Amino acid sequence: MNAKPRKGEGQRYLDCAHYESCLDVAGLQNWKTWNCESCEIFRVFFGTSNMTEQKEEIKRLCEECHEKPTITSKHRYCASCMAHMAHEKKKAANHTPKPETSQPRPDSTLTIDFTDHASLLTEIKDLATQEVRTPSQQVIYVLKAYLTSHKPS
Repeated sequence: MNAKPRKGEGQRYLDCAHYESCLDVAGLQNWKTWNCESCEIFRVFFGTSNMTEQKEEIKRLCEECHEKPTITSKHRYCASCMAHMAHEKKKAANHTPKPETSQPRPDSTLTIDFTDHASLLTEIKDLATQEVRTPSQQVIYVLKAYLTSHKPS
């Protein structure tokens, strides 16, 4: 059975396994309201006699947009606003902020001129590539390794 939401007011089957995907469809289509009444799954569970009783129950307006009725009288938001909030939440979860880089202190920067030592710079770059580092990181690594091995006892 395929879930098929329909635009307009009507009954919804909140416990349906397809409810969330139907909610997404309603939100993406920007429907003010939607229902499950044209869906095969809904008909299997509710038939057609229960629809008019349930329609009377939904009269509360969405707390977000203040225009559309909520999904049920117990919910705070309409289908469109819920889908929009879910979309924003997914978008925020997928967005990883870039870490803030601190500004170097004036006394923590060293510039090295390799003009007279081009072969040494080539060796550093080759090592950096092999060890998956930038050339600057490789220079620091080599200096640290040297200083560690030559500590005075």
